[in-house]
Amino acid sequence: MAEYLSEEEQMNRIRSWWADNGRLLMIGAVVIAALLLGWKLLRDQAIQTSEASTAALDQYLAADEEAQVQQAQAIATEFAGTTAHALVAMHQAGLSAKNGDLQNAEDLLQSAVDAADGSLLEDLAQIRLAKIQVGLDNGDEALATLNKVRREG
Repeated sequence: MAEYLSEEEQMNRIRSWWADNGRLLMIGAVVIAALLLGWKLLRDQAIQTSEASTAALDQYLAADEEAQVQQAQAIATEFAGTTAHALVAMHQAGLSAKNGDLQNAEDLLQSAVDAADGSLLEDLAQIRLAKIQVGLDNGDEALATLNKVRREG
């Protein structure tokens, strides 16, 4: 028996393999292409949202206090759950606390905690929230809030 196959035998084996596996190979290629396209679209959308929220945060910081209130509401609505939302809520809470409205500051800081879910900002917002809760004579709540801080330091 010959060690090497003739050209015709090789072609017959390739045709046979393609008949058995060609459809599965094509389906796999289409699925992989669709996954790559979907991943790219999601990544591009995330980048656009990040850039837009950063621009909104810049506008917020450049505005005067009266305009900041309106922009803060727009950021909370349009970019809910983003870092920009958390930062704006924390800033607004600081202004409320400075003006003596601790209840509003507590609500804003809770919003910041929710928006900063899982990030270092969440811990910072938790600590500030606990301070406000102490100011509202809610010591037990403040301790419970501090127990939610995940990172050391």
